[in-house]
Amino acid sequence: MENKTDKNIDKILNVLFNNKRTYGSLGIEHLGDLVYFLEKFDKKRDLDDDELRKTLLLLSRKIVESEIAKISFILAYNYIFPPPSNPLDFDEIEIYINKNWDKMDKVDRYYLIAFEL
Repeated sequence: MENKTDKNIDKILNVLFNNKRTYGSLGIEHLGDLVYFLEKFDKKRDLDDDELRKTLLLLSRKIVESEIAKISFILAYNYIFPPPSNPLDFDEIEIYINKNWDKMDKVDRYYLIAFEL
């Protein structure tokens, strides 16, 4: 990814960290909320292509690795697309997202994974 995208991801991570520390809440529930932050901090991003999926995966991974939040599948359509058995295995999560991203419409795909403290 380009350097500007990395800076924008760092801005988003800082907002989430500060939300958690100050309010005891992230201010996000699912991938759709991360799209809002990308629209706010990374205005030139094309939100309809594979780049969005890859950026959301990268951002989700960094959220987990920096211990800001954990991945949850509570909002996922698990009766249609069973989620990975291990929410800590990001390789499984990436396969799950890549496999199901194009099977869902623009709004529903944002619920494939959720975040919790």
